Order: sequence, then structure tokens, then C-alpha cells
Amino acid sequence: WIQPLKIQSALRVKVKQWMAQVEHNYSATQNRINTDFGERKTPSFHVWNMRFSSYVVKGKHSLTYGFAVENISNKNYYEHLDVGYIPRMGRNFIFNLGYIFR
Repeated sequence: WIQPLKIQSALRVKVKQWMAQVEHNYSATQNRINTDFGERKTPSFHVWNMRFSSYVVKGKHSLTYGFAVENISNKNYYEHLDVGYIPRMGRNFIFNLGYIFR
């Protein structure tokens, strides 16, 4: 089993306590398969993600918070080496909050 060409890239911008990031994941079509092992051809895909986060420091404590959108275009895709060719998660939203005690 050979995974096709895969490219993962990200652009991150940080200004003071703010951070924004855009991610792009690409996987090429895989046509070189072995049907004796149940492999199937895998189509190519592009998936885009965005992340935003910030933090506040107060003395010895800090609060971090963030928001992300993964698979922005709600692409129906799966990786070539995924067992059962089950599609990956569609568009999803993530909110996070963290508190650090020091």
C-alpha cells in the first residue's frame, strides 16, 4: 500500500496576543493499486481549515481561547490508507478554552 503525493501547508499570522492560521491539505489521486489486497483507486482532494486564538495573562495565570473551522467546504473525502474507505469528518467547528495555573 502506497500513499499518493500529499502536501500540507499552513500560513500563520501573529499580532500581539492574536493568532490566525489558514491550512491547506492536498492529496493526489492514487491509481497505482493492488486489487489482490482489496485496494481501490482514491480520488484527489483539497481540504481547507482556519484557526483563530488569543490569550490573556493576569499575574501568574493565563487564559487561552480559540475557534477553528475544519473542512470549510464540507468536502466528502477519505485518505487512501483509511480502512474501509470511510469518509472523513465533514465541516466542523471547534471552540476551546484553557486556563493555566502557575
